[in-house]
Parts: sequence; C-alpha cells; structure tokens
Amino acid sequence: MFTNIIRARDDRVYVRKFVAQMKTTARIEWWPNLARLQAAHYRVREDRVLNLLVHFWSDFGVACGLDEGKERRRHRREGRAFCSWAACKYSMQKPPGKLLSCRACGEAQYCGRDCQRKDRNQGGHKKHCGRRLKA
Repeated sequence: MFTNIIRARDDRVYVRKFVAQMKTTARIEWWPNLARLQAAHYRVREDRVLNLLVHFWSDFGVACGLDEGKERRRHRREGRAFCSWAACKYSMQKPPGKLLSCRACGEAQYCGRDCQRKDRNQGGHKKHCGRRLKA
C-alpha cells in the first residue's frame, strides 16, 4: 500500500509532503529494521508471515529509492562514530578515543566497558545481539 503511494505521481501538496517525510524517515529506519527482519528470517525460515514482512519491507525501501548494499555500508560507516549506549554523552557527539565493538555481534560500538555493560543490561542490546558469548 505505501509503496503505491510512494511511487505514485501526485500533485497534491499534502501527498508530496507525506511522501518526502516517508523517504526521509525510511533513510534512517529502513536498513536497521530490514537487517533485524532478515536475521529473524534466517533463524526461522519457515515462518510465512515473517517471509512476507521481509519481502514487503524490502519493497518499501526500493520504492523509497534505497539500495540495500549502499544503506548497509552507510549505516555501518555512520554508526561507528558514536557510542551505542543511548545515555552516554558520546552517543550524540564524537568520542575522544576509538570505539570498541561488541565482541558477540560486532554491530554495537562503545566508548568503554562501562557503557557496554549498561547497554547490555539496561539498554536492550542483549535482546538484539545476534550471537551471545557464553559466560
């Protein structure tokens, strides 16, 4: 449904504004959510609903003019600049030193061990982390 709206050529101002906002938001949210859906689909291949969701979400991104490979690279490049722990002051500004990657998934980045612990226990990274290390 949204893909039809995004692809349609409509001269109404409110429709053009809506589509522009959808594309802007999609540029931020599309790839991380597609990656999560694909990871879930990889673990549970026989789920028809999940399969449809991956398909429709992928189509939505294409309709917004997004390329999976380019978005993956862009998010990795931009995401590595900030600490993944949302309460850290370096989650919004560049940290003074090099960031450390989560050893289990490699996706999350932290300015220090304290932020990694807090994000894992309080921030929900434990739920999203694909491969958990055995303690």
